[in-house]
Amino acid sequence: MAFNLLQLVMIGVIDYGAGNLGSVMNALARLGAKARFARGPEELLDGGPFEKILFPGDGHFVPAMKALNESGYAEAVRGWIAADKPFLGICIGLQLLFDESEETLEQSGGVSGLGVISGAVKKFPCRKIPQIGWNRTFFRKKIGGRGVFDGLADESFFYYIHSFYAAPDDDCVTAAEALYSIRYCCAVERGALAAVQFHPEKSGPAGLTLLENWLKNKNYARGFEDSSKQKQTETHFYEVPGKSYPSSPSSSPESYSQRGLIPRHLRRFESGLANKKMVVNPAIDKFPYRTNLVESATQTRYPAACGEVHLAKRIIPCLDVDDGRVVKGVKFTGIADAGDPVELARRYNQDGADELVFLDIGASYKSRATLLDVVASVAREVFIPLCVGGGVRSLEDMRLAMNAGADKVSVCTAALERPALLREMADSYGKQCVILSLDAKCVETDGAGKRRWNAFSHGGRQDTGVDALEWAAMASGLGAGEILLNSIDADGTAAGYDLELTSAVMKTVPVPVIASGGAGSLSQIAEAARIADAVLAASLLHFGRASITEIKDFLRGKALPVRQDIS
Repeated sequence: MAFNLLQLVMIGVIDYGAGNLGSVMNALARLGAKARFARGPEELLDGGPFEKILFPGDGHFVPAMKALNESGYAEAVRGWIAADKPFLGICIGLQLLFDESEETLEQSGGVSGLGVISGAVKKFPCRKIPQIGWNRTFFRKKIGGRGVFDGLADESFFYYIHSFYAAPDDDCVTAAEALYSIRYCCAVERGALAAVQFHPEKSGPAGLTLLENWLKNKNYARGFEDSSKQKQTETHFYEVPGKSYPSSPSSSPESYSQRGLIPRHLRRFESGLANKKMVVNPAIDKFPYRTNLVESATQTRYPAACGEVHLAKRIIPCLDVDDGRVVKGVKFTGIADAGDPVELARRYNQDGADELVFLDIGASYKSRATLLDVVASVAREVFIPLCVGGGVRSLEDMRLAMNAGADKVSVCTAALERPALLREMADSYGKQCVILSLDAKCVETDGAGKRRWNAFSHGGRQDTGVDALEWAAMASGLGAGEILLNSIDADGTAAGYDLELTSAVMKTVPVPVIASGGAGSLSQIAEAARIADAVLAASLLHFGRASITEIKDFLRGKALPVRQDIS
């Protein structure tokens, strides 16, 4: 066996009581890294056991920062970064580096961030948040290489799952940007400090390459092209005929100041806004992808209209697990064996699946423990997002699932019985990790043909009498960051998704919606993908009637955006 130099470097992982710790540790193990959780802030002092520190993703800004303050990690992390020792932050691990966050407004007792990077964390100025899915990432030109992005192709896809974005005061720390209704900073580098908004541990080969770059190098940032010596310009929008990509929420310059949404690094030029001129640092114009974006917009790689989102449509296999086996039925009945979950997960990952959903349909203590063992086995091999549901009834159940390797959990019956559970989960892990599984069935059709759906519980067996659309709206307000919409009427029939139901829910909630139930052909998947943010499929995939590759090729031919590897 070849000697692994990474075994000489000890990686310290900070556990702040939330986050997808299992996924991060699995990714480090796959790369051969030697890593363990820090046992206290004293281990970050000089003479401690670690050469590098990793701060994992997921969580809410307020409880995460409070946990760091109360445990003593806040000062230890500040000291580590001030000493220019290697540090990697992921998702919330990036946001906590900044001075403050608008997320503190959503909880009482707001706190300040670590303040090691000057700037603020802001909420996306669009209706549909969180951003959940695979997005292209544009790397900024760097003196002496790309740091953690070395070896990655331009416009590589990474997995994003967040509602807030970082706005640094000094754009010279910005290492990469992405588009989600606005152009925003998605990665920073400064000295030995690196942090990314997306999840490399869940971003397949590209993410593993980034982690490997960080593990193998002592220092990255030789510096980005210095914009401070450049003359200011009035260039602001991408020059696409008739269209524009704003770097702030409105194309009306006056509204930036009025709405308080102008990035902090532009506020010193606010006097220019009164004259309807946006003065920005021209380093933005030196990003090597500017021309590519203009060309991409004209070629419809991205939606050209400003304010739209730019995510790939997600194709998600669903694995209903009972006693360690994948099963599938029709309309939640007539269960038949469909194979080994680990083997199926491995196959779907290799075929290009964007996520995997595991649902424990046994929902007993024994079956739940078996499912977590399955998830742990899959998470050691598959580095795409994993969602776990079925029998999740408490914050402790969520913690166990996340530590086993899940990246988010879905709840159905428990949330209907106690809606406050959604808020508790969102407050601890962030709403992006909380998925409402909505089992809906048509219970009434009026004389005009208008249908009404109720939410069902206990595996689709009990009618709660709760209107499905009203429940979806309420749940998204409480803390559900995504809706997994299961049509009981269409489930397993191969007759197509319930497009009317899907469209109704999409219009009702401000969060992403996954259409589920009824996939029987490629054209039916395309129909649902034009409406929903993602599509779930089970029987069609399990029994070999179509593959992920065939689905994505078909969607691409229908001008629907899908994730693909960029070489």
